[in-house]
Amino acid sequence: MNASTSDAYQADGFDFSGTKGFDAKTKYHSKSFLTIPIENKDGRVIGVLQLINAKNPETNEIVPFADDDVLEALVLLATAALDGYIREASLRQEIAKLKIEIDETRRNRQVAEITETKYFKDLKDKATLLRARQLKDTKKE
Repeated sequence: MNASTSDAYQADGFDFSGTKGFDAKTKYHSKSFLTIPIENKDGRVIGVLQLINAKNPETNEIVPFADDDVLEALVLLATAALDGYIREASLRQEIAKLKIEIDETRRNRQVAEITETKYFKDLKDKATLLRARQLKDTKKE
């Protein structure tokens, strides 16, 4: 936005219908905006930082945003925070996948341990004998 514009609603080339609707519902008036894309180390846009209604600390009047070191620091902090959040979310997804794989491996190992016991093998042999007898009895009838 041009620094000489005192009210964003008056700026040319922007659609503020959404902002005006929000302002009407909240009884607020958004005048000055600063919107900055947040890019990761690879230069990919991962978010947007938007500031609304800068104020003059002495008069409390809404003024256009000034480009200064504090703003640059805020952008750097927002970038680091958002990038960290995205990385953490990605790691959580990977951990969830690994947990599923570990659970499946553990279950398979437990099943193998159970099926390798003498008790289970004896049960299996008895079940095989019972099925053979039932099949034999069914054929007699």
